[in-house]
Amino acid sequence: MQDDQRELESGEGEVPTEAREQDKTTAEILRERRVAAQGGPHIDHDIHFSLPLTRVFIAIVAVAAISYLLSIVGGRMGVEALFYGGRWACSLLFIVAVPVWFASRHQAKVLTDEKYADQRAMARAAADRRAEKRRAKKKRAKSHR
Repeated sequence: MQDDQRELESGEGEVPTEAREQDKTTAEILRERRVAAQGGPHIDHDIHFSLPLTRVFIAIVAVAAISYLLSIVGGRMGVEALFYGGRWACSLLFIVAVPVWFASRHQAKVLTDEKYADQRAMARAAADRRAEKRRAKKKRAKSHR
């Protein structure tokens, strides 16, 4: 027991399952239960970042950042065309980036739903069975009164 405690304090030992469960916050426990009940994440990040629209979004944001830097350089050098042009380009690119981001999120959500459809269907069926058992139990309890 004392050896285990020393290993834990030194960081050499493995934390027991009960200790890990106790260290989790209520929010973490609820999140794990919700994900388990839903059958997976709403948006799979691997799917999301492999989509072409997400890559386009990253490119748009990078070009917007470069145009902003060019506008700063233009402002320092006194070139008004570069200053104002860079600011306008940056603003317009960020405005375009927002719908592109939401479109890619929507695509990822649809693809994630397809990926986890079987898992979620089984979880829903199990939840329905549990609910049916509870209803039947309540009905029997009422009929015995």
